[in-house]
Amino acid sequence: MQTGFLPRSRLSDVPVLFPLSFSKKCLSIAVTANEDAAIGTGAFISVKRGSLSQTGFAVRGIWNSGYMNAGVYYISLGF
Repeated sequence: MQTGFLPRSRLSDVPVLFPLSFSKKCLSIAVTANEDAAIGTGAFISVKRGSLSQTGFAVRGIWNSGYMNAGVYYISLGF
């Protein structure tokens, strides 16, 4: 299991590298915004399709502003 935090970004797709690569596979990941700025604005965050790997993933954040205007926490499970 690995966890982390991404600060706000001007990108809509933010690449993330795990602190340590999983030796075989990352099985699951969850992302969540840490600020109320993302609530009630038509915003969403997700893992970019096809980006999950042993070494990392990309967070896709879409807000009305066109970029990720809130920090994001993540937790990943793998082996």
